[in-house]
Amino acid sequence: STRLRPWRSLAGLGPFRLATSSGDRLRFEPRDGGVLPRPARAIVVQPIHDENARVVRLASGHADVAFGGISTRLFPALEANGITLTEMPGSGLTYLLPRTDQGPLSLLANRLRLSAGLDRSSLVRDFLEGHARPSETLFAPSHWVRALAGDGAPPALMGPSAPLQPPGTPAIPLRLLVSADRSRRMLARFLQQELARSGFAVTVVPLELGTFFARLSAGDFDVALLNIPDLIEPNVLRVFMHSTSIPPLGSNRGRVRDPALDAMLDAGSSTLPRSDRARIYAAAEAHVLANAYWIPLWQENVVTLTSPRASSLRVGTDGRWLGLAALP
Repeated sequence: STRLRPWRSLAGLGPFRLATSSGDRLRFEPRDGGVLPRPARAIVVQPIHDENARVVRLASGHADVAFGGISTRLFPALEANGITLTEMPGSGLTYLLPRTDQGPLSLLANRLRLSAGLDRSSLVRDFLEGHARPSETLFAPSHWVRALAGDGAPPALMGPSAPLQPPGTPAIPLRLLVSADRSRRMLARFLQQELARSGFAVTVVPLELGTFFARLSAGDFDVALLNIPDLIEPNVLRVFMHSTSIPPLGSNRGRVRDPALDAMLDAGSSTLPRSDRARIYAAAEAHVLANAYWIPLWQENVVTLTSPRASSLRVGTDGRWLGLAALP
């Protein structure tokens, strides 16, 4: 709490300290006496909510780094203006979150139909231009859970298997919540067209982030398009799927109430040997997918766009920004 601690000494800033704050513009300066080496530069963080404005600031030299947030179709134009693009496979997951306790997707058959109606490979190829890995699993192929559990690579994607909607059959209405970001709105329209073929009438509801998460927490949705940027530690799934984490107590916004899954997540939290934890979480993943509590779409690559003076920046697969401290 900032009432108990001055805001300039907030934890979690690594080798930086928060020097000034003006509106949503934050200036971080190098901090002495930390465990990590002292950075050579101060950093200014400025949220830019409009994609066009982000592109203009990068191309004009008024910004040096953008961590994604720009449509893949604009990458060639930025590179032509001297912006360096680096990317690597990420550990985050883009997925659809159904509300499981009421509404059309409270029926497992409808959730499975929704999942089967998505051609993930085509979505990644046509919409993301290959800047992601299509997935029907929670954990990436390189994740330690998959490696230690001994289940090998995740299953190959077979493409959509849901039957086309028979003529005259009423479509299942769904409200799809997405953030107001232009790329997410475009993706939602793409999903809307995909799902129409398998019998879903999707209404896209774009919302500013505050309203978006308020609607999710209140349960005012049928399905939502979300991204979890870091699944390296699978214990985070407890926050999103355990029955004790249903809002307002946590972030189980899909309202999953499943004693078998609770038991697996409890076991994962209380088990120490990593090989044992891997087997527990592999079983939990299989249970989640069989019940379509989350509907994975893809693991997006970690994309970083940098100006010439920040071109040495390196970002890890978790997308965290600690590499900023190493800029010369």
